[in-house]
Amino acid sequence: MKKLSTTILILMISIIAFAQESSWQQSETINIQLGVRDKNSNLASYEATFKVTETNTDKAVETTITVTADQWGFVNFPEDFGVDALKGDYDWTCTVAGKIVTYGKFDFKKTGNMARVLTYKKIK
Repeated sequence: MKKLSTTILILMISIIAFAQESSWQQSETINIQLGVRDKNSNLASYEATFKVTETNTDKAVETTITVTADQWGFVNFPEDFGVDALKGDYDWTCTVAGKIVTYGKFDFKKTGNMARVLTYKKIK
């Protein structure tokens, strides 16, 4: 009887614990992944410096990575740059051995209370 009472008690505690309503939190972020690759594998390895500039203020941030052979080297903006992305238009470049090897444009726009929109711009 004691064993049955203990089992019922454990079952009741379990039901009460699972019956409690969960409280949820959310998290979201937008990162833009910028990448470069030595397609022909001419270099054994190289340093790639990515620079992102907010066009309205000319505020620029950069980060450098080492890329091996024909592997892709990726960075994420703003995470790998140590900044928060604010609403605005951005230009980016990737420099290897003092030469700009690739570049692009994008913008962040805030809509409503929370959502952010990321737009890639075509370069003419």
